[in-house]
Amino acid sequence: MLKHMFCKECGAEINLDYITPAKSFRLHENGTLVRDDNNITDKPFVEFICSNDRCHNIGNEEELFRWMDTVEFEFYERDLYLLEKG
Repeated sequence: MLKHMFCKECGAEINLDYITPAKSFRLHENGTLVRDDNNITDKPFVEFICSNDRCHNIGNEEELFRWMDTVEFEFYERDLYLLEKG
């Protein structure tokens, strides 16, 4: 069973977001659609955030990083990202 971790800044629980980068397009001068965004990759990723304020610094301790790896592994092992697709 996974344990809960808490934001070092405010003590709120740490949650995770599954981020799927947006793709933006524009019309090129020749009338064709072209990609027009700053995404380096289209690959989705997991981001750990404070449940109270996503701008908080949740911490940077080794224990937190090990926990994040464990939670991310569990997230993918259980195919929870597929819930996004319905």
